[in-house]
Amino acid sequence: MRIPRNFAATLRSRANGRKPEEPALETPVQRQRVSQKAAQMTGGKMSAWPEKRFLQAIVAVLAITPVLIGLAGVIIGPAFLHVEQPWPTDLDSHFRFLSGIFLAIGVAWFTCVPAIETKTARFCFLALLTFCGGLARLSSLLLAGRPSAGHLAGLSIELLAVPLLVIWQQRIARLTR
Repeated sequence: MRIPRNFAATLRSRANGRKPEEPALETPVQRQRVSQKAAQMTGGKMSAWPEKRFLQAIVAVLAITPVLIGLAGVIIGPAFLHVEQPWPTDLDSHFRFLSGIFLAIGVAWFTCVPAIETKTARFCFLALLTFCGGLARLSSLLLAGRPSAGHLAGLSIELLAVPLLVIWQQRIARLTR
C-alpha cells in the first residue's frame, strides 16, 4: 500500500484542528510559493491593507493638531499665543475666525480616515487648503522673521509632509481599485 505524499501533513493538520484540505505551510519555501500563487491569481496585486492602516493612523494623528489648536484659538483667542492684552478687537475677531477654520479643517481631515482610499478628491482639496496655509506661513517667515518652533513644525508639515501624504493616498487608492 502506498502512503500519499501529504499524508503526514494531513495527520498533523487534523491534530492541530485544521481541516485536511488546509495543510500547514511548514517551510518558508512553501509559504513563498503560496504567496506567489496568490499574486498570480490576483493579477500581481498584493494587499494594501497594512499600508492603508498606517496612512490612516498618520492622518488621524496629524489631524489632532488643527482640531486642538483651532479649538484653543476659538476659546482663548490671541492669548493662546501668550501675547499681552490689550489687542485690537478686530485682531481678536480675525484670530478666532481663522482658528474656527483651522478647527474645521482638522475635523475635515478626520472624515478622510475611514475608507481613505475612496476619498481622493476630498483629501486633495484639504491638502491644497493646508498647503496654501503653509505658503502664507512661509511668507510670514520671510516678511516678519522666524516664528516659534511649533510654527516651524507646522510649516514643515504643511509644505513637505502634506504633499507626500497626497502621493501616498493616491497610491493606496490605486492599489485598492
